[in-house]
Amino acid sequence: MKIVTLSSLVLAFMFIFAVSTPVSAVYDQQSTQLTDGQIQAVVDLLKSFDVESTVIDKVRMTLGSKKSTVSTKVSNGCGYIGKINQKLSRGTSGESVSALQNFLKEQGTFTYPKATGYFGPITQEALNAWQLKYGISEGGAIGSKTLAKMGYLCQVKEQTKQKEQKKVVINAVATISSISDAENPIVEGTAENTDMVDLMVYHNGSKIYYVTGIEVEDEQWSHTISTDLDDGAYEIKVLVKGSILDRKTIER
Repeated sequence: MKIVTLSSLVLAFMFIFAVSTPVSAVYDQQSTQLTDGQIQAVVDLLKSFDVESTVIDKVRMTLGSKKSTVSTKVSNGCGYIGKINQKLSRGTSGESVSALQNFLKEQGTFTYPKATGYFGPITQEALNAWQLKYGISEGGAIGSKTLAKMGYLCQVKEQTKQKEQKKVVINAVATISSISDAENPIVEGTAENTDMVDLMVYHNGSKIYYVTGIEVEDEQWSHTISTDLDDGAYEIKVLVKGSILDRKTIER
């Protein structure tokens, strides 16, 4: 057992504080970002003082969360699943670990406030709990069964999301009730089960005008076409979430 002197502890604390604490009066935000080498230097220093491994893991996780190169935003889609791979294990760090933490957070087993990008004991426990939930026996590692199950769950989520979106469109009703004869026609209509509609204008088979997000108030909507319509035939379409729900043809 090494004898740890008070002066040594003070020096260690000062070093950790220096690399992990932003000093806005002297440095800008970018200068306080920690590299993997800096974090490892702190870890090695703590190990030299025989600090408990659980404390070291917490320090590494805290310092790792300061790295701006690690994405901590939880994605709404499946994009981050592709970043998770079998090379991840205890002690690794980076965007792949953040992707794993984001996935486990959505699954309810990773309870840390945000993704840190460091694979420590909290991430390991979250992965173990998730694997236990689905009966996957891979010893807490990320194997083929784990990746396959992650991909399947994400696919199911996306399919459910798409079905819900289609359901909203199917239930929506939108019609064109009138089109004025002005040079810039005013198009009016009704809509139900939606708070916005989109409008398209076609001339000789080509789309010449498109506007999105026309607000619906009291099941009524109105829009003035801001482009001049010359003589000829025009087809005007009203849409909700990409689905055409009504169309009218006019001659000018």
